[in-house]
Amino acid sequence: MNLLPPLTTSIPLITRNTTDYIIYVDAVYGNDTNGGTFTEPLRTIGKAKEKVREILPTAEKDIYVMLKSGEYNIDEPLIFDNNDCSDDIEV
Repeated sequence: MNLLPPLTTSIPLITRNTTDYIIYVDAVYGNDTNGGTFTEPLRTIGKAKEKVREILPTAEKDIYVMLKSGEYNIDEPLIFDNNDCSDDIEV
């Protein structure tokens, strides 16, 4: 079982940590031009989905998207398909 670091821990992420890839999203303080790190989170779930798709082809570890509490406005439905997961999992 992989345990994730608490969100109060300051560690540099989207570059890989020793166990997983972690992408942070914050609807209030994030920005979609950020890298998705703990200190520079993305703003939208859609951008996090794009980031997962960028990482997935070469990922050797699990990918987690950490959403900070808040309201995430979505202009259109978010659709996840097999491009959003590894080959051994189907959506």
